Amino acid sequence: MSETFTRQIDTMGRLVIPKEVREQLELLDESLKLEPLRNKKGIKLSITNEEGEAVKTLDSNGRLLIPADYRKELGWNQEKKIDITFDHDYAILQDQIQVCEICHSSDALVSVKKSLVCEDCLGEGNEQVVDRWREQLKKLVTKYLKYCELSLEQPYDEENVHQARVNGRKVRAILEFIQVTNHPLLDRLNAAHKRLGKVRQRDVFIEEFDERAKQASKKQHEEVYRQLSDQVGKKRLKQQKKLNNKLPTIIDETFKDTWDFFKEKELRYYVLPLQVDVRIQEFENRFTKAVENYLEVVSKHHYEDEETLDALHSVRIISKKIRYINNTLHKIYASDYKQEARYFKSFQKQLGEINDLKDWLKMFDQYRDDIDSKKKHKKEVYDLLSVELSNLMDDLHLEESLQYTKH
Repeated sequence: MSETFTRQIDTMGRLVIPKEVREQLELLDESLKLEPLRNKKGIKLSITNEEGEAVKTLDSNGRLLIPADYRKELGWNQEKKIDITFDHDYAILQDQIQVCEICHSSDALVSVKKSLVCEDCLGEGNEQVVDRWREQLKKLVTKYLKYCELSLEQPYDEENVHQARVNGRKVRAILEFIQVTNHPLLDRLNAAHKRLGKVRQRDVFIEEFDERAKQASKKQHEEVYRQLSDQVGKKRLKQQKKLNNKLPTIIDETFKDTWDFFKEKELRYYVLPLQVDVRIQEFENRFTKAVENYLEVVSKHHYEDEETLDALHSVRIISKKIRYINNTLHKIYASDYKQEARYFKSFQKQLGEINDLKDWLKMFDQYRDDIDSKKKHKKEVYDLLSVELSNLMDDLHLEESLQYTKH
């Protein structure tokens, strides 16, 4: 048997017989007999002196019209690919031999997104996917563990706490994306995040209010800022001590062992059935709902109302998750998820500033009675912060983001 040629059935039910076959068998201007193969999966084509419906000739372009009843019986519809081979006096037309897209084996084929892949290649491909996920999570967790350890060292560096919290947030977002729920890893990560957050929140406050004290145009305002910073500093020392005592019992050897077991044994069962695009859409739908809820709440309440600010905080949280997820997917699949990540990052700073001001006003109320300044000076500083928050809220146009996500 000769080499194999592949052609497609056209809209008229015709099939081009390759030039090599036409010339080898001298098919031009000859009557050609079509006979079904015994396995009923193809047709034998040969020169004949007979007449009848099963006898055809090639047109000037070398096309053979396959009778409609043959096409129906064989399932040869438009664009159906047909393999053509020939011997010394006949040609065989049959369904294209299905082979693996990767190694061209015809054994144990599995359909994957309209392509055929053999089980061996599928298994190898699956392992590569798992390995890419494993590698990216490993990098995140390694950084997380590093900064957790550094956050306990002296002299204290607030950036270590910040980085521990950020990397922990990224790990949690990815685990949520691949649908890890009710897992000991999450329990530990959540507990550590809470402890790190109590310190980080006060670090941001102290840094900001020390700077505001330096920039204050009135001496009385400077004093209010400094006293607030001092009061929060005392609380931070207590939270740091709790962090130093609690964090080593949360992110400990048990956590590391649990992570190693998850990475090597459990991860594959989460990522192999994962429908990435479906999950991304689910997260973007959550973002859309969070924005719609905020817009509804803000239409009924004042900017500074707790319900309004809480609704906005929900928008901030889900947008951060989407940003972290897209950045990770970009590294795993080498596809352009960066554009999505950049979009959700575009309003993170504004949302962060609003959230910080919300927290600072709460702290101000908490320590107001401990500040040794006149009421009017404290009120002036509080009002300055409130006006700043209102201005930021006025400049926020989240309704525009709905057009992006719905598009």
